[in-house]
Amino acid sequence: MSDDNVFIVLYDLSDKKLTESLYDYSDIIIKHWKFLKALKSEKKLLFSGTTLDSFLEFAIIKTDTREEAQRLVSNDPFVYNRLLQVFLYEFRTSLLTKENTIEVLEEEFLDIESIYDEDTEFYMGTITARPTFINDMTEEEEKIMSDHFEHLKKKFDNKQLLLAGPILSEGQFGVSVFTAENLNEADEFVQNDPAVIEGIMKPEVHPFRIFLIEKNKD
Repeated sequence: MSDDNVFIVLYDLSDKKLTESLYDYSDIIIKHWKFLKALKSEKKLLFSGTTLDSFLEFAIIKTDTREEAQRLVSNDPFVYNRLLQVFLYEFRTSLLTKENTIEVLEEEFLDIESIYDEDTEFYMGTITARPTFINDMTEEEEKIMSDHFEHLKKKFDNKQLLLAGPILSEGQFGVSVFTAENLNEADEFVQNDPAVIEGIMKPEVHPFRIFLIEKNKD
């Protein structure tokens, strides 16, 4: 799969309007879930999920063109109901599991409150550099980022890491989704990243729930 037409859709949860009033917006939320499931059935969705602490939700999609991606996003109930701020960026899926993984939106019985409950084995890490990093990385920083990838690849091979990749836009961040026993262990995961240890990236970690993920075709 080429990353030329892979995009990440970021849904801003920071104003807490959605996460603190789930049942007030339940109709829109359920329509949004159906929208994501339709994208998956059309083989346009690679991965989607949400943090559980009012940070963000995201969906990674693949389309033939950016214009098609923009049209898809405009059909999202969150967008046309103006419930959240939504942003679209190019994304590189450096690592993406094909293992069977629990998808909460494929479960037979969905409950809004339980989906956003913070009891989870999944966490989302972000790493953020200076705003221009993607375009003015030094040779030394390139070496550190190579070590960063090898670090993540080992976690991926050990089946702890499910997803990793950078948002290809200045001022944005790298994303990872991984398993951990608790928040402290998840924090250790991101703090032990060579890019964080060397001080070129600042990390954050958030409890996370996977909505949908592209399955192995076998």
